[in-house]
Order: sequence, then structure tokens, then C-alpha cells
Amino acid sequence: MNVVLTWVKANIFIVGFCAIMIIAPVAMWFVAGSMNDGVRKEVAARAGKIQDMDRHRQVLVSIVNPVPGNQPISDSVVLNPRLLDRLRVTTGIIRGDAERIREEAVQFNRKQRGVLVPDLFPAPPAHRRETLPLEMHRSLVAAYEQLLDEVQAGSPPSAEDVRENIEAAGERLAAQVLVGNLTPEDEAWLAEQLANTRLSQYADAAAAIRLYASLGRLGVPGEGSVPPRAEGQGLVDLFEWQWQYWIIQDILFALHEANNDSSSVLDAPAKRLVSIEVYADAGHRASGRSSAGAGSAETTAPAVDPAIEVALDFSESFTGRSTNPLYDVRWINLVIVVDTARMPEVFDALAQRNFITITKAVIQPVDPFSALKDGYFYGTAPASQVTLELETIWFRQWTTQFMPDELKRALGVPVPTTPPNGPAG
Repeated sequence: MNVVLTWVKANIFIVGFCAIMIIAPVAMWFVAGSMNDGVRKEVAARAGKIQDMDRHRQVLVSIVNPVPGNQPISDSVVLNPRLLDRLRVTTGIIRGDAERIREEAVQFNRKQRGVLVPDLFPAPPAHRRETLPLEMHRSLVAAYEQLLDEVQAGSPPSAEDVRENIEAAGERLAAQVLVGNLTPEDEAWLAEQLANTRLSQYADAAAAIRLYASLGRLGVPGEGSVPPRAEGQGLVDLFEWQWQYWIIQDILFALHEANNDSSSVLDAPAKRLVSIEVYADAGHRASGRSSAGAGSAETTAPAVDPAIEVALDFSESFTGRSTNPLYDVRWINLVIVVDTARMPEVFDALAQRNFITITKAVIQPVDPFSALKDGYFYGTAPASQVTLELETIWFRQWTTQFMPDELKRALGVPVPTTPPNGPAG
């Protein structure tokens, strides 16, 4: 034992270093464990703070598509200045596109149209309220006559003209064969020649026009229906004349577009306008009444935001559209004679002219011999008479600037204090 102690004392540094080498790993293990536990707690605390920050930074963003029927686009994102700038740009583009589409739709509907008598609508001067109704009627008749000229429309030769021409031709032909009494063969030949003369007149008249149509077929009001004064219901009636002119103008121009590549009635897809009637809504269409001042329950509602989709009502039509504060729906019963094989061309032309929808079609074959008796010569292709029920849309954004105040009140349209005068057209 003394020997060991003596050796330890003689080698004190070696013994000390050996002790440190044995004790240090154990001590360091305990110290490291204590330090790791602190680090883990600090890291966990920092991670919790980061998750908490992310939870507050992420929000649900939803971009609404302005096109009805499309679902909005939604996602959770981390907000930052760059994202917000992109959202502003995107919503600005969508809003601008929607505004441009709406404006183009209104312009497409209006087609730069104004009123026939500028001083009449929406409120005439007091000193002209007795003279403007007659001026409106004369302007209306003149406008319809010009419209018929523009679409190259006309009528068959009158019965009086045909009779006079046949009588003159009969006298000339009879003189050629008259050497005494006419034989049965001469009478048969003469009758055949007179029939050919009659058909030739009908064919010549058809070759000179592109569409059979006349003022009488358009329902142009007579002078006897002119109201005595341009005020109250009389002014509403005058505006209805103007509105119906806009509608009939669209129909005639659509038929003209269908016939654009044709030389005459003989090869045209749309051959004759038999009749046209305009109604305010489905109820008036069914009862046979026409009135611009009548409307459904929707017409009395307050004005709506154009950006909000209009609710559809399928009780009147399969389209679901009915008169509302954004637009008016006008119905048309149109009877036309068309080339049977080219009927789709006529339907397409109607749809492309304006916001016109065919909601019903009844098709009947035309007897060409019966039509010839009335002077209508449709050519050699089979023809059909088509009765169409049409739905048309009229945006109030432009029509109300011409509407009389009484009609606006009936439709639930806000009445301005000083109604503006619209441009002539």
C-alpha cells in the first residue's frame, strides 16, 4: 500500500490525467443531455411561433367569375404585396371585360338607333303637343316605306293591272287569229296564251324584288288612330309605334340578310312576309293584345345592378326571360313563306340580327297554284309557310332615354326630374 501511494505521489500528473480521461465522458454525457433538452424546447417553441405566423398569414381567397353559371375560384394563400397586386390586376381585367361586354351588348341591341321625331320623346314641348302626333304618323309611314325599299320588298301586280294587261293581250292575240268565228282550237290557244301572259306578269314582278312585303302586312297604323295630343296615354301610344318600328326593322333586315346572296324572290330563302304582330309579353301574346305600357310583376321592381344576374322565370317561356328592370321582353308572331330546304338560313339570320330567340315554329307546305291565284310566284323550289313565335330583348339602358314618363312609371323605371331629349333617327 505504501509502495502504491509512493508511486502515485511520484506520478501525480499521470494519475490526474487518467482520472480526467475516465470522468470527462461521463460528465459530458450528463451536460450534453441537459443542453439538448434545452435546445429541443427552444426549437419547438420557435416552430410553434412560425406555424402560428403561417396560420395568420394564410387566408381564403375567392375570385368570382362574372359569367353566370361558372363557379368562383377559391384557394388558401399566403398574403403578400405581390399577390395583392396580381389580384388587383386580375379583378380589374375581369371587371373591364364584363363592362366592355355589357356595353357591346347594349350597342348591338341599339344599333345606333334614335327616334323618328326628336322633339316628341320623351316629353314634347307644350306648344307642339297637338301637331306632333300627326307629324309622327307621317314620319312613321315614310320610314316604313323607306325600310321596304332598303330590303328590296314589293307586292305582286294588282288585280286591276293584271286584268288590263290580259285584256290588251287578248285583243292583240284575237286579231291574229280572227278570220271569222274562232274555232275551239283557236279559243284553246288564246286561253293558253292569256294564261301565260298572266304568269309572265307574276314572274316579272317576282324577279324585280327580293321579298314580298307591303305596308298593309306590317300593321302600320292608319291616320285615324293618331291620338289628338302627345300627352298621357296618347304619348305612350306614339312611343309604342316607335318601338314597334324598331322591332319590325330588325325582322325585315334579318330577312334581307338571309336573302343577301339571292337575285330575286325566285331564288331567295325568305320569300314573303305574310304578317307580323308585336306584343308586350307572353300574356298579351296569348290574348291578342298589344301594349307597351303593360308589364308583369317584375316590371314594378326597383332598378337592379347590371352586374347582378337577373333571375329566370320559366312560367312564360323555355328561355326563362321576362321583362325586368334591366331589359324588356317583346314578343312577335311572324308568318313568312320560305324556301323549305333553306329554312335554317332564315332562322340563323333572325338570331344573328339582334337578341331574337325562336320559341316556337309551325310549318305548313305551300300550294304553289293557290299562291299563284293571289299573284305570288315563289319559283320552282318547294316552299313552306312558317309561323314563328319570337322573343326579343330590349335593354333599358338606351330605350328609357326616349320613354315617356307615364310609361316609365308603369314599368317601375325611375323618372328623372328633367328628362333628356334623345338624338334623331
